[in-house]
Amino acid sequence: MTLVDRGVLSLNDTTGKWLKTRNGRPWAGSKSRITLRQLLSFTSGLKGNYGCENKARLTLDRCVSKIYRGERLKYQPGSTYHYGSSHMVLAGKMAEAATGMKWAEIFQRNMKNPLGLTDTTQYYARPGPGWGTKNPWLAGGIKSNVAEYQRFLSMIFHRGKYRGQQILQPSSVTEMEKDQFGPHTVIAYSPFTKYLGLNYHYGLGTWHECSNNHNRCHDLTISSAGAAGFYPWIGPNRSYYAILGMNKLGGAVISAKLVAELRLLIDQLIKL
Repeated sequence: MTLVDRGVLSLNDTTGKWLKTRNGRPWAGSKSRITLRQLLSFTSGLKGNYGCENKARLTLDRCVSKIYRGERLKYQPGSTYHYGSSHMVLAGKMAEAATGMKWAEIFQRNMKNPLGLTDTTQYYARPGPGWGTKNPWLAGGIKSNVAEYQRFLSMIFHRGKYRGQQILQPSSVTEMEKDQFGPHTVIAYSPFTKYLGLNYHYGLGTWHECSNNHNRCHDLTISSAGAAGFYPWIGPNRSYYAILGMNKLGGAVISAKLVAELRLLIDQLIKL
């Protein structure tokens, strides 16, 4: 979103504007009409994964090419939510094409340096063992710790500002946290729906957790739960922020249940 702030990218930019085939031709066909907004909200029409998103021996370019040459869109762009990594791969490549930089450099300039993060925080294809930086797993491959990640979460909580520096514009934070579902958006696949029976909506890279009707949500919580159980969230109506640190294969469901219990306790303390 820092690139959107500076006008380098627009949320309405299409894949066809920035992405090229392996022989240098602009993307064509239905996949060329996907917007950056649809990619970041997982409503691009792509299936969730194409089998290349976290392969350490590949490059990001190879993965993008595989997605382009893969099966047709499963859904009309904008109509259906399908959680998965493929959307973020294309969004990341659009950023690379627009800036002329590799993802690691984009991340370094726009987040690591402004937040004062060390090399502890880095993107990998396989973050557990720290393998593969040429094909960063953009949907779930960041390796960090609670101490460093809280700087990012603090920045989001304070409307894009960290230690007096405006890293993201407040309008961009608002857009990230806005419910991107339309009145007829269908959830084809969501881990919250599948494993917990919760039909949470989605913003731009963020979960929209609401206990009642999303159109009149009174207790909106913004989160970004990780596959290994790392669970950062901003409490109801931006009342606080917190992180549950976990690194356990398949830990997402465990952490989601723990966070639900923690929230009840925290909410009670805040009301005292």
